[in-house]
Amino acid sequence: MKKVLLLLANGFEILEASAFIDVMGWNLKEGDQSTALHTCALNKEIKSAFQHKNGTTYSSYQNELESYGVNILDQPIVVDQHIITSCGPSTATEVAFVLLEKVTDQENTKKIRGLMGF
Repeated sequence: MKKVLLLLANGFEILEASAFIDVMGWNLKEGDQSTALHTCALNKEIKSAFQHKNGTTYSSYQNELESYGVNILDQPIVVDQHIITSCGPSTATEVAFVLLEKVTDQENTKKIRGLMGF
């Protein structure tokens, strides 16, 4: 079973986390059942994983993300190897599907999208 680690920074919004819980839950019930979702807060050790990566975030947090060594891109969703960042909660469901495709495959993700009405 693959484990998915969802980083929840201080002040995260429930909407942001709920999309991941929903998509991964549908996968456990109806998909290939190969993923489990775990959460943690952003800490110093995890911040170092962002160095020299491309990423995005809210405009008001771009300076903070840059301080971790991230190259900020003006895009709603940025995928750099195994790190996925987004510009805010409006992208949460799409990011969850990007993540599901990374840990399962395109066919399974298409199935789950359909079952969820996307």
